[in-house]
Amino acid sequence: MGNDPILFNDPLGDTIIVDKRGYVVQKYGKDNLVFLQKGKKLTRIGELGKTIDANKIFKNLLNSNIKEAQGSHSPFTFKNLVKNKGEWDLKNNQKTIYGLANAFDKGKESKTQFAFQGSNYTAPDLGNYHYGATGKVFGFFMFTEEFLLQQAGSAQMKAGTSKPEWQRYGTNEISAGFGETRTVRGDMLPPYGDDPDDQKMIKQGFRYYDNNKKNLNEEE
Repeated sequence: MGNDPILFNDPLGDTIIVDKRGYVVQKYGKDNLVFLQKGKKLTRIGELGKTIDANKIFKNLLNSNIKEAQGSHSPFTFKNLVKNKGEWDLKNNQKTIYGLANAFDKGKESKTQFAFQGSNYTAPDLGNYHYGATGKVFGFFMFTEEFLLQQAGSAQMKAGTSKPEWQRYGTNEISAGFGETRTVRGDMLPPYGDDPDDQKMIKQGFRYYDNNKKNLNEEE
């Protein structure tokens, strides 16, 4: 997929224009082409239903939101941002190309692919990746990696989209008196009721934060 720069004032027809973080600047008509705006120039970065080059826009979004999380020091702010239909619920936020792609992909067998750091991801994949990267900021408070993974599973179960095979529990032995014990259900085990693929994406977000927390510059 090539990146084709064109002048901002060229006739574009129907197209989608995004900023450096993937937020939608303009959406014209029903065409599926996606352009990145930089000053007065637009660069084609892909097409809905095909592949979109997210190397710049998703990196910038991650770095910007990690910095925002670092500055907030409030886990309640994070909870409100990532809740269903919250600003950071990327797959449902149609102010972003990620939300537009997810809506476009509904009911389609072939999903829009976002190319990022050598791999392809769907919009929901990137949402989970982003959740892991931004949530890891709050590890100093109580948001351990395990806690964040558990909360993702809890959300999946509350939404009614969890599967029985994702809901596994440990067991504990407790005293039943008179030297007897009985087995009771213990804590939920990974993947905590969540889709294992979603958990994998969240863990990739953890690693992104660990590797980049001291270098959060954005590309222009």
